Amino acid sequence: MDQQLVVFDRVMQIVRDHQLDGTNGRYVVMIKGGPGTGKSVVGLNLLSKILREEKQCVYLAPNAAFKNCMANKIDRERAGRLFKHPYFYNRELTESQKSFQVAIVDEAHRISSTPPPMQKKLEKSLVECIIEKTYLTIFFTDDNQMIRPKDIGSYSHVKETAQKLGCQIYEYELDAQFRCTGSEGYLNWLDDVLGIRSTANASGWENLDDLEFYIVDDPNVMKEHLIQLQAQGFDSRLLAGYAWPWSKTLQQNGQLMNDVKIYDGDTLTFEMPWNPQDSYKETKRARGIPTSGSDWAVNPEGVNQIGCIHTCQGLEFDYVGVIIGEEFRYNPKTETWEADVKKCHDKKIGSNSQTQFLRLAQNTYKTLLSRGMKGVFVYAVDKNTREYLKRRLKVVKDIDKARFYHKKLTSIRELFVGERIQIVAEEAPGYYSTDLVIPLHQYSLKPISHGYYFCDITDEQLFFENITQILENDEKEPDDFIKNMLKETPQIRNYAKAPSGLIVDIDILKFEPIVIVKRIVEGKEVTSMVFRTEVLN
Repeated sequence: MDQQLVVFDRVMQIVRDHQLDGTNGRYVVMIKGGPGTGKSVVGLNLLSKILREEKQCVYLAPNAAFKNCMANKIDRERAGRLFKHPYFYNRELTESQKSFQVAIVDEAHRISSTPPPMQKKLEKSLVECIIEKTYLTIFFTDDNQMIRPKDIGSYSHVKETAQKLGCQIYEYELDAQFRCTGSEGYLNWLDDVLGIRSTANASGWENLDDLEFYIVDDPNVMKEHLIQLQAQGFDSRLLAGYAWPWSKTLQQNGQLMNDVKIYDGDTLTFEMPWNPQDSYKETKRARGIPTSGSDWAVNPEGVNQIGCIHTCQGLEFDYVGVIIGEEFRYNPKTETWEADVKKCHDKKIGSNSQTQFLRLAQNTYKTLLSRGMKGVFVYAVDKNTREYLKRRLKVVKDIDKARFYHKKLTSIRELFVGERIQIVAEEAPGYYSTDLVIPLHQYSLKPISHGYYFCDITDEQLFFENITQILENDEKEPDDFIKNMLKETPQIRNYAKAPSGLIVDIDILKFEPIVIVKRIVEGKEVTSMVFRTEVLN
């Protein structure tokens, strides 16, 4: 958080040091940052703090889904004052002929040359209009998330406009990664894999175990995984490129049209609806369907529809499944990516944008693939693309296998032996005992699901010294849930069956560990006991 705090403090210093009434000119702060670097977190905290300083402040976002999701967290009247589309902000100030003290422009790269609702070109760019009417404008930008030809809010355009208007400019950059389990290397790997640029992360990324990443051969399997994860309490969504039409009408029974269809030859193998339109004129939507694109992002029922770039940009989920459509595919003969604008159903991109479309498609899929905080599933409609992604992922996995030991059943002694406790481990004999109670005063609990928990062991050496008393006891057999967890959780490296008779007392409860595991947490190796209890549910 250091970078974010520095930027936050420096912007607040500008707010406090200046009257922001035009007497000393206008100020523009430019903050560059990729997906998951905390741009929105900084922006929302600035909004709150500036308002507490009794200065005027408004939060502008050209992406309606992001803006509406933020607005849904507070009452409607207050949201209408604080969160606006840049076009309406400009129109209000044009009509009132007034200037505003502070405007925070999030996702500035999505500002369009033909903004809604008129979708006509303005006499001046919307960036220029905003700066002219605001004493301090704070822009958050990422050129690699520009996904339409008419997106104009690039870093260079904002800077050139601010210079033309004689503004005092402050520039900052955020690069510390918080999404995708904090892996900047993963985003660099995506750049390399998608052909955006060559990077040093061509063969993988650091903290591989902290991010689950899978290439699947069946989108139905991906869908079922995400539905299960959502049922377990993890925010999970399916996303796709705009390679299918989006119906503006409902079925007669009020259900959404299954627009996203995937075929194997002539056989339909997969179908799902897009996230809902904000309104339907003729038919009332069936119960359980989210009320809008922004509701889709927060409603658990949203896992039953597929979101596109326009309903998820700027947002994040625990897990995402991304479907790569036929408009974007890898050509194994030329070893390059190709994009066909004729297979894209985003009407605002336009069929005349073929020369730009490859980069727009690359930006789109990088954005989709960076929405997951814990895990990402990927299915590509085109088989060659799927095989290419598998090859790239295999390189990552093969290198990872060479670097680390992987999940395997081992003994308690082998699990604990390391440099810190090597001497104790070698000297400690094994005994048979009926039971042993180990009091644990320093620990950390983390829920798994279905009443199962991790209990992290803080003092491993002391714990091992105690447990050696019952190492000759019979071992417990893990149940089916734990077996599946050990298999499906890449963060778990090694595990050992707990000896029978072991009871751990953590003051609030006593439990019997089933297995003890070595797992990776935020890049560090942690030893944890796995147990089940109803007490904490």
